Amino acid sequence: MPVRLSAVSGRRRGKIGSLSIRSSNVLQKKRFSPANRTRFCLCRRNFDSFVFNDTGDFKLIQAPSIFFRWNYRPLQRLGAVLLALTLIAGCASTQAGNGKGPGPGDEVSDPIEPWNRAVFDFNLFLDDIIGRPLAEAYRAILPAPARDSVRNILRNLKAPVILANDLLQGEGKRAHITTMRFLINSTLGIAGLFDVAFDMGYSYHNEDFGQTLAVFGFEEGPYLVFPILGPSTVRAASGKAVDTFINPLTYAASANDYEIYLYGLRGIEGVDFRSRNIETLDQLKRDALDYYSLIRSIYRQHRQNEIRNGKPQK
Repeated sequence: MPVRLSAVSGRRRGKIGSLSIRSSNVLQKKRFSPANRTRFCLCRRNFDSFVFNDTGDFKLIQAPSIFFRWNYRPLQRLGAVLLALTLIAGCASTQAGNGKGPGPGDEVSDPIEPWNRAVFDFNLFLDDIIGRPLAEAYRAILPAPARDSVRNILRNLKAPVILANDLLQGEGKRAHITTMRFLINSTLGIAGLFDVAFDMGYSYHNEDFGQTLAVFGFEEGPYLVFPILGPSTVRAASGKAVDTFINPLTYAASANDYEIYLYGLRGIEGVDFRSRNIETLDQLKRDALDYYSLIRSIYRQHRQNEIRNGKPQK
C-alpha cells in the first residue's frame, strides 16, 4: 500500500534533512530510504502529493488544489479559541467559587459581569459610530427586495453547517428540510438569491453546534460578551468555533487565499441584522432600566427557544 505524504508545490522549495525538493508540473522521481520516510514532513501551504511505492521510490503527483491545498490554520484557530474559552470558563468558575459570582436565583451565570459590562459599553460605542450608520446607509442604498436577496444568500451559504447539526441532533425531518432548501434555492433560487423553497413549504430554521452541545446535555456555562461579536456563552462560543471549522467555506477560502471574503461575509451578515433591528434596538435601549441585563436576558431566551426548536418550554 503506498504511503501518501504532502510537499510544497509550485515554485517553492522544501528541505527535509539533506534532501531538497523543487516541485513542478513535471513528474519527478527520487530515491528515499525507508529509514527516512517517517521524517518526511512539511508544514507549509499549497500541497501536492508524494506517493511512495514498495521499493522506496516516490513520485510527485500534481493534485487538485481545492483538496491538497487545505492547510491547518483552521485547526490551529479552533484549538486557540477552545483553549481561550476553557481558560475563561475556569476563571469564571473560580470567581463563582470564591463568592465573587452571582448569587442563587440569578437568571444566568455571569461571574465576570464587570468585564462583560465594559466590553458591552465598548460595543455600544462602536455601534454608535460605525454599526448604526452603516446599517442606515445599507437600508437607504438597497431596496427591501435587494436586502432580502442578500439575506437569502447568507442563509443558503449556512446550509451545510445547519444540515450537519440537524443530523448530529437526530432531527431527520429538519435535515430533510435543510437539504431541500439548499437544493431548491441553489438552483431555482439562482444561487440563493430568492427563497423559492419557502414558497414550496420549506421554512428556514437555524442550527449550530452550540445548540447541538445543548442537546447533548452540556451546560451553557458563563455568559460572555465579546468585542464586536457581542453576547454569547462558553457553550455557544465553543459551538461557533466548531461550526467555523466544519464549514466548507472555511477550507475553500483558505485554499485560495480568500479568507478576507469570509470576514466580509460576517460583516455583511452583521450589517444586515443591524439594519433589520434599528427601531427595535432603539426602543429597547430607550425604555430599559438596565440595557445590559435586558440584552443578556433576551439573548438567553432566544438561545433557549432555538434549542427547543421553537417548542414551548415544559
